[in-house]
Amino acid sequence: MSQQAAQVCSRFTLPKELSLLMPKPIYQPDPELLFLLKEKIAEVAGTKPESKNDCASVSDLIMQNTKEYVSESTLYRFFFNADGHIFYKNTLDKLSRFCGSDNWEQFCRHYENDLDRMIQNGMILSINHKSLIQSCIVNQEFKSLFHFFENLPHGLNDSVRRRLGIELYQGLLSNKKSNEIFYQIFSKSSFVRTLLFEELADPDFKIKDQFKLYKWYLKNSDKQNDTEALQEFIFAHVLLFRYHYKTGNKKEILKTGALLYQNAAVSPLELNKIHVFPRSRWYAYRLWYSQANNFLHYNEYRFELIEWCRKAAVDSNIENKNIVFYNTFDALVSLGEMDFINEKLIPLFFSNQSLKHSVHDSVEHIMKRIEPNGLKRFFTAV
Repeated sequence: MSQQAAQVCSRFTLPKELSLLMPKPIYQPDPELLFLLKEKIAEVAGTKPESKNDCASVSDLIMQNTKEYVSESTLYRFFFNADGHIFYKNTLDKLSRFCGSDNWEQFCRHYENDLDRMIQNGMILSINHKSLIQSCIVNQEFKSLFHFFENLPHGLNDSVRRRLGIELYQGLLSNKKSNEIFYQIFSKSSFVRTLLFEELADPDFKIKDQFKLYKWYLKNSDKQNDTEALQEFIFAHVLLFRYHYKTGNKKEILKTGALLYQNAAVSPLELNKIHVFPRSRWYAYRLWYSQANNFLHYNEYRFELIEWCRKAAVDSNIENKNIVFYNTFDALVSLGEMDFINEKLIPLFFSNQSLKHSVHDSVEHIMKRIEPNGLKRFFTAV
């Protein structure tokens, strides 16, 4: 273990008044490591717990996957009172094993080994402080930053990659100038394209000039494979289409919608080859395009959408199922189709569902619980 990793993993305190009473080791984990463990548990479980019922379901999943017991009440304190809760080492070991590590120490090492390299490069200072990455973006000093990303070591773990993505996003969000130069330059970086433009894409377009991001994303696409090129085309255009629909730009709704649903003439066979995220958005947002065209083929498109959801409910893993239903709910809520959602889709969503469902759950609550967008899920987990 590196010296820094050892220091982070040892940032625990043993209360004196409890040390003589408790036979098991008690720890107060480092907040960043605790956050990471919470995020990883939610990722493995397929959803971020929002209630005691959810915690009971995650408890069942831990037992199924590891044959070890972590109680519902322990998980509830872990997710909802983590800052003030004192943890048994045994509990942290069990939760770490659920996330794929042998124990808590290995979980810490897996995180810290990659983070050490980033700190040594001076690119990440702290989750709570402005980094060199953000400073480079605000000051538009891109040459060294581009070189840094092009020379990153292979095999960075997901937590470090996501942190890099968040720092890029926060830098762009805080920049008062146009971000178009950044988009133009970094749309040529495979690392930044995959991380920021795709995995941590912001469907709400909060950063400045984000609609221009996907112009450069498409312009600098170098995919030779037809399926990969189609995936990037649909991925970019469905995000642009959602932005235009949410902002009420009728001209761009019709223009972008025509590219997706008329000019491209995509076959179901071709659609089935691309990633489930752009594919589910394509099916869901087609109802918005129908609405913009006086509901032309609306019932047909809605039928095909529910069949797509029916197949996902049976054949997909939890993550893909959440993606399909989240985007379907997103489209139908905007169309005021609440009766259709409650009568047709909610029962379908909860069929074969490992997490318990309350009849009082609102669609908004369900969407928050299954949030599949990487950027939103990361910030929600903090």
